[in-house]
Amino acid sequence: MPWPAQNRDFTAHVTATQNPDTKVITVDAPSVSGLVPNKDGITRLKNQ
Repeated sequence: MPWPAQNRDFTAHVTATQNPDTKVITVDAPSVSGLVPNKDGITRLKNQ
């Protein structure tokens, strides 16, 4: 990627639920550490 951007990644546990009455779909994707090993040259984003 060109400057000032750099390669980034993150791991997340994604769940989707649907309210049966309203049919609204909610997606929750919190970041999770330790699922995938870090890669050289890529900065891992994480929750603060």
